[in-house]
Amino acid sequence: MPATRSRAVPMQGYYYSGDASGSTAPRFLTVPALVARAPVVVTMHARLARLFATELKLSLSQPPVDLQDVAVSLLWHASYDHDPSHAWLRQILVELVSEL
Repeated sequence: MPATRSRAVPMQGYYYSGDASGSTAPRFLTVPALVARAPVVVTMHARLARLFATELKLSLSQPPVDLQDVAVSLLWHASYDHDPSHAWLRQILVELVSEL
């Protein structure tokens, strides 16, 4: 499957802060540190959650509802569309992700 340019919004971390409204963090990888310091609930990719649960001594559980899949996109500037090195890197990333 060839990589294609996308206008997708970068993935953010969403966490529940104890009230009816959800909150967001500007960077997905900041969420585990927030969760480790506050009584909140977060949803994130299972592999990432297991890693952080081990490192930060967090508990894991299945969500009580079915969650939709999250699209992950490669983003790059159009000037790199035909750059051989960049095309090679994109293809490697696509291959690695397809193995997950």
